[in-house]
Amino acid sequence: MSGCSGHDLEAALSTEDALLEALLAAVAACRLEALVIGNTAAILHGVPVTTLDAELLVGKSMANDRKIEMVARRLGAVVTTPFEPASNGRRLEGFPLPIDFMLPPSDRFRFESLRSRAELVSVGSQVALVASLSDVIDMKRAADRPKDRATMPMLESALLVQRQRRTPG
Repeated sequence: MSGCSGHDLEAALSTEDALLEALLAAVAACRLEALVIGNTAAILHGVPVTTLDAELLVGKSMANDRKIEMVARRLGAVVTTPFEPASNGRRLEGFPLPIDFMLPPSDRFRFESLRSRAELVSVGSQVALVASLSDVIDMKRAADRPKDRATMPMLESALLVQRQRRTPG
């Protein structure tokens, strides 16, 4: 999910795909309902962006806290709290791909609502529940971080193409 060039690109993508597949397998095994968000979701929608981590949105509950701990154990990782002051999630460290489990940042982005518009995307032998590209854009607009603003033109262009493909005529 990070940028590479030449022959290294195919190897990097297959490694990163395998890591994402392993993450999704652990999430499924632990019965954690999670929604892929952020640039990871954008990549799964075919947008040519990069990311250095995987972000998943989960509902806030004690059961989900336990399931995140179980996912970490399955992956040989530990659960920490991200350093970012506004963080409302948990980070898994010790796995080759940094993983952030985020809680809905506001009532505007309720898990159930985002899930209702999500799409199923195959990643190797696993299926990911991926936030709609429109919701990814809305969440990035709301976060309004420089890195989110930088990717916005690509995301909006991809959404336009996606909508044109879905519109008959």
